[in-house]
Amino acid sequence: MYEINTICDESSKDSSEPYLDSLNGSSRGVEYSAFREMEEWRVKLKKTFNELCENEKVQNEISKADYCGKTYAKLTDVATETKTAYQQLKCYKWWCPTCGGINGVIHNQKYLSVLRRINVEDYFIRQFVFTVPDTLRDRFKSKKMINQLLAVVQRLMEREFGDYIGDKVNKDRVKEKKYRLNKFAVAYLHLDGEGRNFNPHVNVHLIEHEGSYKLSAEKLNHIRESYKKALTHLLNVSIEQVNCHYSFIVGSKNVKQAIRYMTKPLNREMIDHIDMNFKKLLCIDLKNLRYIRFWGKASNSEYKKGKEKGTKQKKVIEINGEAYKFVAILSHSEFKAETEGKALSCTPEGFIIVLDDPPDIGSTG
Repeated sequence: MYEINTICDESSKDSSEPYLDSLNGSSRGVEYSAFREMEEWRVKLKKTFNELCENEKVQNEISKADYCGKTYAKLTDVATETKTAYQQLKCYKWWCPTCGGINGVIHNQKYLSVLRRINVEDYFIRQFVFTVPDTLRDRFKSKKMINQLLAVVQRLMEREFGDYIGDKVNKDRVKEKKYRLNKFAVAYLHLDGEGRNFNPHVNVHLIEHEGSYKLSAEKLNHIRESYKKALTHLLNVSIEQVNCHYSFIVGSKNVKQAIRYMTKPLNREMIDHIDMNFKKLLCIDLKNLRYIRFWGKASNSEYKKGKEKGTKQKKVIEINGEAYKFVAILSHSEFKAETEGKALSCTPEGFIIVLDDPPDIGSTG
């Protein structure tokens, strides 16, 4: 590095071009060429090093699933500190065999988050699927663009099925009409398709209490044209055709099945078959992305209405009506050592309770 700096300093003393010195029999042109090759090599080395660091970061994130269920939180009761409980800790990664997949803990939590907001006995569902043309899918390989795709669909649904509430000047100082969706709506982002390909599409459940199930061909064509126009504006490209599929679901059993299908996580098998850049997108860049969005009357602000105002979270957990506090994190071997020979019971919430020592059957007392 010292020699490279020396070459740079010497070349800066003379305003003549290095290649002219080379023509005149000087060695400075050779030195300049060597410096340029060294600089290119340094840039390539830095790029390779950064890629290795990114790959290691991705692999470390993926490897967290290897520790799922192998550590435990230890708790004791607040009142006497003599009762002990344990909770098996999960990784909550969609590529985890335990947490991810159909009917895994992630899937069940998302499914219940939807059911908490609507009573499926009283509603039917209008189901829309907004897809992205295959030639444009790579444009959505970032968190920013995926959020913008969801925003495009949200504005479209508000405009087509909401109520006009007035005009508002947007960030570009253009007046635009604003709408409010006074219906329950849930959007589900799916990123995978057949063959484990990247296929971003937004599924929307418009949850209706009454009205016609069918949608006229004119209305559906208008929605498609509006969606095409919005994508064209977002991507600044010419789009010939987009697809927006429509169907309806009637009956509480069918509604529940539709919601369970839409709340499914990503295909866990993808993680073993996609390249490192795609793994980085799904595991790092899209970390904490909300794959389910609640709009209209199902939105968080509406859902929280009528609920008790939040209070400061207590540092205790209620187990079987008793308050427990966190004590420590134990490895699997430590958990086995502490619970060996003790009577255990598991609550429906997944807590492992240490029961009182069983009576000595052999005693005659």
